[in-house]
Parts: sequence; structure tokens; C-alpha cells
Amino acid sequence: MSQIIEIKKNKTNYVQIELREYEGHPYVDVREFYDDEDSKRLPTKKGITFTPKVLDQVIDGLVKLQNSIDNE
Repeated sequence: MSQIIEIKKNKTNYVQIELREYEGHPYVDVREFYDDEDSKRLPTKKGITFTPKVLDQVIDGLVKLQNSIDNE
């Protein structure tokens, strides 16, 4: 079930969007990761996890934000 979308923020930091399962329930996890000195990808505490039920609301909010940025 796991699907990962990776967005590179800078040389060592990434945002990963992942569809995960916990106790039989699906969740969307948006989390920042970094590469350590050994190039091992590790998660940070920066992130949010929510149920797919609110995914449409999150997407709508991001689209509204993008539209307001584009109209500046």
C-alpha cells in the first residue's frame, strides 16, 4: 500500500508524502527528511499525518494558497 512522493527542498532535505497504513487504517504522512553524513535518509519531527478523508480539504487549501501567491 505504501506510495512515496519525494520533493527535494535543498541539498540535504526532502519532503516525503507517503500513503501509509497503521493498525489497518490508511494515513497520509507529509514529513521532512534529511541525509546524514553517511547519506542515510532520516526523518525529522517536522511533519503532519492525517486520514485520507481530509486529503481533499488539504489539496483545496494548497490550491487556494497557490492561487493567492500567483495573484500577488
